[in-house]
Amino acid sequence: MSILHVHKIQTGKVWVAANAENFYTYNMQVYTGKTDGPREKNKGLQIVKGMVCQTYGTRTGVTADNFLTSCELAYLSLTRNMTLVGTLRENKSEIPALFLSGKQKEVSSSIFGFSNDLTWVSHVPARNKAVILHSSQHHDDICMGEEKDHKSVIFMHNVIKSVFDVLDQLVREWTCMRSTTCWCSKLFSSFTDVAGVNSFVLWMLK
Repeated sequence: MSILHVHKIQTGKVWVAANAENFYTYNMQVYTGKTDGPREKNKGLQIVKGMVCQTYGTRTGVTADNFLTSCELAYLSLTRNMTLVGTLRENKSEIPALFLSGKQKEVSSSIFGFSNDLTWVSHVPARNKAVILHSSQHHDDICMGEEKDHKSVIFMHNVIKSVFDVLDQLVREWTCMRSTTCWCSKLFSSFTDVAGVNSFVLWMLK
């Protein structure tokens, strides 16, 4: 199963959906900021729908950060024959209180919950800190740590996040962007940077 990760590149103005195996960018969407009128609801859901709609029905896995991830998105992915793995912000009302705080919990410990085809995980990576994840791909309580647990939800999310740290590093290292206050110039440079990385990926894969 191929995996797409949706995130913002370093400029903070462009959403990117890229392949987790080779860094190839499949889709980009400009973040235009807040618009006039009523407050937009489920913004993260709308962003991801627009970014991955070409892959509906392909059994593709999607990973995303806590701005984009939601229960609505997870259920939508299942109806489109896709899966979702992502972190959740602690202000989500659907998160059980037991999952929120990392206080008095052992470092590297995890709590699992299962509900309606979703797996919930509260992982404590450091003292007094809890990371909330949920997944429509995983359906067990395998924990991260040993080599045999490489399919766990925590391991998968961390590996893919590090993959896209590499993508950001490639864009940053070979950027054509110059110091400017012109937003259009920054946007054009972002497109050019990603096109350059895509060209390199295609050259390596040929």
